[in-house]
Amino acid sequence: MQVQNLNGVIAVAAGGEQSLALKSDGTVWAWGRNDVGQLGDGTTAERHTPVQVHTLNGVTAIAAGQAHNLALKSDGTVWAWGGNDAGQLGDGTTTTPRPSPVQVHNLNGVTCVAAGDNHSLARKSDGTVWAWGGNGDGQLGDGNPTSFRPSPVQVHNLSGVTAVAGSGEALHTLALKITSPPFAGIVEAWGWNFSGQLGDGTTVFSRPSPAPVATVSAAEAIATGTRHSLAVGARRAYLNVRNILVHPDIHHRRLFNLRIDGVVVRANDNGGNTGFQSLSPGIHTVDETGGMGTPLSAFEVVIGGDCAADGTINLGLAAVKTCTITNYDHVGGCGGTSICCEPGDGTKGCLVCSKPGKGCPGP
Repeated sequence: MQVQNLNGVIAVAAGGEQSLALKSDGTVWAWGRNDVGQLGDGTTAERHTPVQVHTLNGVTAIAAGQAHNLALKSDGTVWAWGGNDAGQLGDGTTTTPRPSPVQVHNLNGVTCVAAGDNHSLARKSDGTVWAWGGNGDGQLGDGNPTSFRPSPVQVHNLSGVTAVAGSGEALHTLALKITSPPFAGIVEAWGWNFSGQLGDGTTVFSRPSPAPVATVSAAEAIATGTRHSLAVGARRAYLNVRNILVHPDIHHRRLFNLRIDGVVVRANDNGGNTGFQSLSPGIHTVDETGGMGTPLSAFEVVIGGDCAADGTINLGLAAVKTCTITNYDHVGGCGGTSICCEPGDGTKGCLVCSKPGKGCPGP
């Protein structure tokens, strides 16, 4: 059903039991639960229709946590209101409630914000990420988990970030990080990991510093749930360097068939059989083929990482190794040779992979 008395909206956000809307005039409106002032109207009365957040204008982005909210203003400052028991409002205190917006301390030049269960995040124009609030599960990413931090601290070893993601009940965080092409869109994660929501291949209870999400190398957008995470892959990424993860699991012992840069990449073992394969510990050969098992003979192939230059790799039980395969079009043309993609992978065609100065990097 339509929200009453609300129009001109350009963005919305949903928290634990409160909703927010940003209007084109830079004002913020809220409705729902308000027991700790999460509607920002100066009261703690529940509202069933939208009310305007007090003393707040010039807003360009909003985020909603479990019981607190954030607003980014056009001057790069961040304002917060609602629950503050873990310092998630970033004003240097743990006073609660805050029924009207307060400015986050020592923070400017911000371009986007995100809110988790009891913590808050901001991405600055220099690509760094800053966090404040609850930190018992390392969700602030500063490498030193504590009960809380009421003022912003910088997330460790993280730069080149274009977006951050949190959600109303999440105790973990994602960051979308830009690196050298073609790996535009690396995702890093930190915080609570009880259900493997950090995507690092483990269920270690928590991580207080960012770690890359395994196998994701061309993401365009990210989102978090309470115990899961999501990334949207590039729809037609330029293929150049691919990482192939080789993992002879104790129970499965197979080569993983991974989606890298938006297409299916096959890793072959000794003879060209593609797809999932049973592997015993020992020395194997990792190679790459195009669609239907056709070798990429028209390409100059460079193999590195955990693989030797000839593609051999020594696997042990439960070993996890990464082989980096770079394909270069050594004939120097974009139209003559291409990597044929797997049927049904959504690319509907073939992609060209060229070496700088030899051919052209196609779409």
